[in-house]
Amino acid sequence: SRLDAVTLLLLWTAKAMTIAFKYSFYGYRDLYGEYGIGSEAYETQQKRGRLLLGNIVFNLTGLQGIGLFEQLYSSALIQDVDLGRLHFDVAPETAHQVWDEVKLFLWEICPRKDKDKCDPRKLQESQSKGSLVGTTILENEVKPSSDPPSNPPTETAHTTFGAGLRRGLSRLVEPESSEEKRHFGSKYELESAQMDLADGLVEIFLGEGEEGVLQRAAVGQLSAALVALHCVVSSHMLRGRIRFMMFYTPLACSFLIGLLPLMINHLAGEPSCFATTEGTIVFVSQYVAMGFFFFNIFYFTFAPLKFFWNQRRVDAYLFGMLAGDLAVRAIWPPVCVKFSPRIDCEVPANVAAWSAVQRVIRGSHFAPTFQKRFNFYRVVTFGVLVMDSLLHSFLSAAFPHLDATGSRVTSTVRLLTLTSAVVFELMLGMLVNNFADRHAAYLGKLRTSNAAMATQGVEEGHREDLLASEHLLDTCMQEIEKDKLASPVTVAFFAAEIARVSLLLSVVGVIIYQDLHSMMQNFGFES
Repeated sequence: SRLDAVTLLLLWTAKAMTIAFKYSFYGYRDLYGEYGIGSEAYETQQKRGRLLLGNIVFNLTGLQGIGLFEQLYSSALIQDVDLGRLHFDVAPETAHQVWDEVKLFLWEICPRKDKDKCDPRKLQESQSKGSLVGTTILENEVKPSSDPPSNPPTETAHTTFGAGLRRGLSRLVEPESSEEKRHFGSKYELESAQMDLADGLVEIFLGEGEEGVLQRAAVGQLSAALVALHCVVSSHMLRGRIRFMMFYTPLACSFLIGLLPLMINHLAGEPSCFATTEGTIVFVSQYVAMGFFFFNIFYFTFAPLKFFWNQRRVDAYLFGMLAGDLAVRAIWPPVCVKFSPRIDCEVPANVAAWSAVQRVIRGSHFAPTFQKRFNFYRVVTFGVLVMDSLLHSFLSAAFPHLDATGSRVTSTVRLLTLTSAVVFELMLGMLVNNFADRHAAYLGKLRTSNAAMATQGVEEGHREDLLASEHLLDTCMQEIEKDKLASPVTVAFFAAEIARVSLLLSVVGVIIYQDLHSMMQNFGFES
C-alpha cells in the first residue's frame, strides 16, 4: 500500500521525538562538563545505561539498582526531605531483617572481582556451618589489612559504582598505584567486601554507615531512609530471566503484527508482494521496519504500565506498615507485597517517619522526571497511531486504490493494541491515585483511636505521645488528601481517572467503527 510509506514516516518521526524528549530530561551534569556525554566518566559510570527507561523499569542493562537509588535520592531532594534523620521504633528483629535485605541489594550493585566470595548470603551460610573456609574468607576479605599485598592484583578491589556491568560482566578499574584509587566522579562508591558506606551518596542518604545501622537496629530503631530504599527495591527491582521476557515478548508480537498485511492480502486474494523482486524488497525494507518502529512505540506504553504496577506495590507496602499484612491481602485487585515492617502509630516518631517516606516514594513523587517523560511519550506515540488510523480510514474511503486491505487491518490492529495498553495504564494510574483515599481513611481511624485512648486513664507520658501522634496523623491525612488533587498520577498530562478511560474508548471507537465498516464492504458484507 502506498499509505504504508506515510505510516513508516510517522513511526520514524515518533521514534525521533521520543529520543529528543529523553535527552531533554537529562540533568545539566549528565550533558556537559567533566561528567557529560562523551566524557570518560560518562562511559565508565555507564550513565547511558543507567538513564534508560528499560533500565529503570526492566533492568535490561543490569544497572536498575543504581538507577532506582539515584531516583530515590533525587526524589528526596525534590521533596526537601532528609530521611536519614528520621527513624521508626520497631522490634530489633524487624530492623535487622530490613537491613539484611538492603545489604544484599547494596552488595548486588557494588561489583568486584571476588564478588562471589563476599556474597553476604554465602558468608552467612559458611558461618552457620562453622566452615573454616567461611571463617578464612570473613577474616581475609571483610577485615581490611593495612599492609599492601606482596603481589597486587592487576584489577583493583575498589571500583566505582557505575563501572559495574559491561554486557553483563564486571569491568574493574586498574589502580594507578598500590595505594591510590582511580576516581571517576562516581557518587556511589562502595567497597563491597566491607560494606563500607563511608563514600558517596549512600552514606549521605542513609545518614550513617553500617556500624551506625547495626547499633540502631540493636535497640529497635530503623532509619526511614532504609525503609524507603527497602520499599523501592522490593517493589521495582527485577531479577532473573523475567526481565528479558518482558522486553522480548512485545518485540516478537510487534514483528508478528508487521507480517499481518502479507497474511491479510493473501486471504483477500490480492497479489503476493513476493511475486516480484521489487515487491520482496519493499516488504523487507518497509514492513519489517514498521514492525521495529511499532515495537518502539508499544514499548513506550508498556514500560510506564509496568512502572505504575510497581508504584501500586509501593502504596501497598506503605499501607501494610499501618494496617498489617492481612489488610493488604484484602485489597482488590490483589497486589503482592513480600514484607513490610509493621509500625505502632501511637509512637510520634513512627508517624513522622511514615509521613516523610510516603512523601518521597508514593504516587507521582517517585522518579518525577521519568513520569514526565511518560506523559510526553504517550502524547507522541498515541497521537501518531491515531493519525495513522485516520489517514487509512478516510483516504481509503476517498481513494480506494491508495490502500490495501492488509495495510488497513494492520493499522486497526496497531491502534487496538496501543489503546488496550493505554487503558490498562490509565486504570493502574487510577488505582495508584485511589490509594490516597485508602491511606487517608486508615489514618483517620488511627487518629480517632489515639484521641480516644488519650481520654482514658493512661500515664501522662503516654498521653502526651498519643496526643502528639493524633496531631501528626491529622496533618498527614490532610496532606495526602490535598496532594491527590494537586499532583495526581497523570497519563498524557491528564489525571488518571475512569472518565479518561471512557473518553479514550469513545474517540478510538469512532475510528475503529469506520475501519470495520470499510473492511466489511471490501469483503462483500453490507452493513
